[in-house]
Amino acid sequence: MGSAEKDERRWSLAIVGVVVGLVLAGLGAWFVQPDSPPTFGPIECDGEVMGPGDECIVIRGAGEDFTYESEQASRQARLAAWRDEPGDEVVGWSLVGVGVVAGLAGSVAGARRRGRSLRDDPAQVPAVPPEVRAVASEHGLGEFSSTHRTEPGELWITLGGTVLFAVVTFALAVGPATGGGWAAVLVLLCGFAALACLAATVRRLLVARTMLYLFDHGLVHARGSSLAVFPWRDTEIRRSVAQQPNAPKPDFRYWLQRPGSRSVELSPVLGLDEFGPEMERRLTAERAPADIDEVAAGQRAWYGPFAVDLTGLTTPKGTITWTQVRAVEIKNGAVQVWQVDARRPQSVEVAKVANVFVFLALVETVREATRRG
Repeated sequence: MGSAEKDERRWSLAIVGVVVGLVLAGLGAWFVQPDSPPTFGPIECDGEVMGPGDECIVIRGAGEDFTYESEQASRQARLAAWRDEPGDEVVGWSLVGVGVVAGLAGSVAGARRRGRSLRDDPAQVPAVPPEVRAVASEHGLGEFSSTHRTEPGELWITLGGTVLFAVVTFALAVGPATGGGWAAVLVLLCGFAALACLAATVRRLLVARTMLYLFDHGLVHARGSSLAVFPWRDTEIRRSVAQQPNAPKPDFRYWLQRPGSRSVELSPVLGLDEFGPEMERRLTAERAPADIDEVAAGQRAWYGPFAVDLTGLTTPKGTITWTQVRAVEIKNGAVQVWQVDARRPQSVEVAKVANVFVFLALVETVREATRRG
């Protein structure tokens, strides 16, 4: 994520914080206001105002007969029994407090972003820990390139959203929603939003301490004190890309594994839309020449369900000679293999193909060599 994009995102969050704070403070102020006692108009019988000593006789079972004095006594009893609900003030001041905190958080976020805009982004990149440099040197990963981690502020945003919507849900449930109507629908919507924010918070907590250190010849994955090293020379990377509705960027998910080491899954929560493709580019640049030499020497290279050698391309449905391979491409989340004169391609999900870009580079190289040869 670039500096300008981060600035824009933080300013957006600051504005949202201020607006949400104002809305919550306003809703809290409405709760804090004391309820008005019941008011009564003149005592009437069939539209006519009654006076002392008058009696109203109800016909056709629409109610019971009453006198002016009995109705007046009933109203006085209802007025004496009325009292302002004390719970409303507690809810109201709670909303006001949360609103003030949200507004201040938004204002502080905007002010901090304004101050940080003068800083140089590289200065904010955390230093590589000695243990990471040591393990990278041990495995020959070369020079350090970049670090990737989740933004700590994003965790607080989702956690704040959880608390915010939970408080609003509670306030509406004990207040306006007791009478049903639109408020009850709003309670359901706010409750659903609270659960969605809670789920996002849990996902972010699962990757909160994850750090990725990219080197020229490999990657170090750090989770707390646990380190996993992935040199490009023997690492398999599988990937999945999904475009969510209305999302500005696709979600990248990766699986890394190598012999003798635990496998690692990199969640989309890490925000890998820039780091992930750079990681694949570096692996492809190092692995493709080595795999091409391997196939040229008469060996077979495997990429999940696919295998490449000089005779042809092996797929889950058999081997296709290179003269019969029209094209191999990635489309709609799948690797598609087109045969000459075929109406439909053979498709395999991208996530099942290891080092998919190394595979595509190798296929194209062998096909070109076959056509020239």
